[in-house]
Amino acid sequence: MIDAQKLMEDPINRALLKTGEAGLAGQPFSHQPWDQLAAMAQKKYKTSVGGAEVRDRIRDLTRAGQVRYSRWILETGKLVGKTNTALVALAADSAQVNRAAEVLTNHPGVSHCYLRGDKGYNVWFTLAVPPEWSLESTAERLRDLCGGAAVRVLFAERMLKIQVAHTAASEKKAGDLADEAAEVVQPDAKGSILSEAEERCLELLWEPVDFSEGSPECGADEPYALRARAAGMDPADFEIRMRDLQNKKILRRFSVILNHRNAGISANGMCQWDVRDEQVDRLSALIPKFAAVTHAYLRTRYEDIPYRLYAMLHGPSFEWIKERKTAIDAAAGEAGIDIRATRVLVSGRELGMKPPCPVPSVHRAWFQKHDPTGLCRKRA
Repeated sequence: MIDAQKLMEDPINRALLKTGEAGLAGQPFSHQPWDQLAAMAQKKYKTSVGGAEVRDRIRDLTRAGQVRYSRWILETGKLVGKTNTALVALAADSAQVNRAAEVLTNHPGVSHCYLRGDKGYNVWFTLAVPPEWSLESTAERLRDLCGGAAVRVLFAERMLKIQVAHTAASEKKAGDLADEAAEVVQPDAKGSILSEAEERCLELLWEPVDFSEGSPECGADEPYALRARAAGMDPADFEIRMRDLQNKKILRRFSVILNHRNAGISANGMCQWDVRDEQVDRLSALIPKFAAVTHAYLRTRYEDIPYRLYAMLHGPSFEWIKERKTAIDAAAGEAGIDIRATRVLVSGRELGMKPPCPVPSVHRAWFQKHDPTGLCRKRA
């Protein structure tokens, strides 16, 4: 039996997780992601393991439940467009939560679905749909299917920070600042129209590497070459198309995604702030500087959800989150930023967690079943 705690205490594994969570940003697509991770870990953390051992260690961490999945991350906003991806808040009573979990996790564009709070808007999830559909109409259709009372679509007017590094962030003190600012790719206005060949490549790419027992991928040094060959595609052609999608900034990086709750990072909180419009830019510049912040956004304000700034904190406890949130609030006060309202929504039950599917054909099948009259389709 795999000893999960022992795996997490291994210094090499922790170095690989920190490397893997930061991902292969800036690295060209390669059929050898394990070799690339090994090289980055050697450079940053002075490890000495090679690609095959990195693969085996990540496989063990995955089977132990410490790693959720390893996969290429897509820039959803570049792919579907600014108004076709958003955070969505759903108001559902306790009797509807299980139904909501089933409905939402079955939608190909829903990910990161959590129960946050027990009143009002308590089901929070991210949603993305291809450009031919309306995200607002899709959110309303999901509300109908869930039986929810109301729904709010919170668009990211500006992406401020995306640095998924839970292992590294959890080691930071309350006031620690980030070493460097990560590049943030802003979404396109309309999204990207994929060719048939590109759509086929994404069908092969988006599923996580399969580390299940008996899978050919679990011992493969070149998992994507394996997929390409199985689909009758030349791996060299596949690599060329993937690098082209990287040049278009649709492919972000290959990453190892931590199952943070199993790995001891058991608390996560969505922090929200409301400030006067003239101070939005100042707070938008301040929040991403804190090392504990993994995600930060400027979002749509509603009368019943009046907050403009959103940030995610992940750590071992609610007290850990509270300390870091307090440090951000204190820095805002010192900078003369007047916070009119703020709160932390601690994530409770995880209703679903999976990578959003970017393949339009998969979405078409969902809409054909759940929206046969085409009410969610955009009108010319």
